[in-house]
Order: sequence, then structure tokens, then C-alpha cells
Amino acid sequence: MKPLIQICVILLLPILLFCQNVPDSIIVKSNKKCAKGVTKFSIGYKNDALECFNEAIELNSKHDKAYFWRGKLKQSIGDYEGALNDYKTAIFLNPNETLYYTTRAFFLESQLGDYKGSLL
Repeated sequence: MKPLIQICVILLLPILLFCQNVPDSIIVKSNKKCAKGVTKFSIGYKNDALECFNEAIELNSKHDKAYFWRGKLKQSIGDYEGALNDYKTAIFLNPNETLYYTTRAFFLESQLGDYKGSLL
């Protein structure tokens, strides 16, 4: 049985790698845009940062970090509904990232006064 599994893995692996939803070059470009956005945000260029995060998401709609950072930026400019939506999207895309949950919980409690919602 074990050799059969190994043969299936060997035969299916190239197909799985070839059928990825987002090509590596797009992921790299999206990661670079997101990193540039984080840098711009950290030095106070919020409009430029927002543009970078939007471009990263346009390149790769599954870029959870870009949604997370765009949420932080939106929170910082008072777009609370937009921030919450971006935090929820980041969590949906990467439910194993605890930072997203804690950031959303702190946001809900501190900005919206939603103590019960922050516990979910």
C-alpha cells in the first residue's frame, strides 16, 4: 500500500504545483507591494501605503497580510467599517494567524466598544 501512495504523490505533485491559483511571480510582486505599503504606512505616507495595499490585493486577492495592513491603515484614518471588513477578510484567508484575531478583538473593544464581539 505504501508504494502505491508514493506513486500517487509523485504523479500528482507536479499537477498540484502546476494548478496553483496564483503564479509565483504574481505572489512575489504582491508581497513586494505589501512590504512597500508597510514601509510607507510606518513613515506616515498613508495615501501611498493605501495605494500599495490595494495594488497588492489586486495582484493577489488571497494576500491576507495586505488585507490586514490595509485594515490597520483604515483603522488609523477612522474608516472603522472598512477596517473591520479587512480584518475579517484576513482572518478568512488565514484563520491560523492569531495576530489577526487579537488585532480585531482589540479594535472591536477599543474603537467600537464591542466587548462581547471582541471575545468571538
